[in-house]
Amino acid sequence: MRKPSPLGVRMHRTGTTELVKMATSTDALDSLAQDEVAASGFDAVVMNMAIMDVSTIAPLAHALPKLLKKGGIFVATLLHPVFFTCGATRNIQVVDGGPDGYPRIVRTKVIEKYLDVPPYHGVALYGQPAQQIYYHRPLHELFSTFFKTGLVMDAMEEPAFTAEDASPDRIESTSNFTQLPALLAFRMRKVL
Repeated sequence: MRKPSPLGVRMHRTGTTELVKMATSTDALDSLAQDEVAASGFDAVVMNMAIMDVSTIAPLAHALPKLLKKGGIFVATLLHPVFFTCGATRNIQVVDGGPDGYPRIVRTKVIEKYLDVPPYHGVALYGQPAQQIYYHRPLHELFSTFFKTGLVMDAMEEPAFTAEDASPDRIESTSNFTQLPALLAFRMRKVL
């Protein structure tokens, strides 16, 4: 924990393992809400690329109204649950006779399951020392968990890679799928 800065910024940072344990523990979140730094409420709580690593988000959702001051925000980013889920396949077609005479590359994804996907093992970066567990949630399940606690979503973005991000030497690279968002970012606000 850090003391408030001269500018009034209060921060509480944790490592990923601690965050995942804290986010799923009602006791740990209640303890944080009672902490003197958190007592007046946070302006913002950020969870960057971690929701899909957390087995249950209900304890976090229930704690946020206690942790945020009125008007405070919760911002989260995660792998887009529509396009990054277990069993999703990346398909590449080479279509001859494009408008300029050169083959045209068509990239698509096939999603086999979306509504009921059990936890699955995967890798964030090839070569990482161990696989991690991903917890898929369809959009209605993800958002309703926060809505039930009184939070209101007031912003959402679906960032996608652009042509500038492309990896021409790796046609299978996710960065070449410029029409399918890789991430989902959303902001919830405490209004009462």
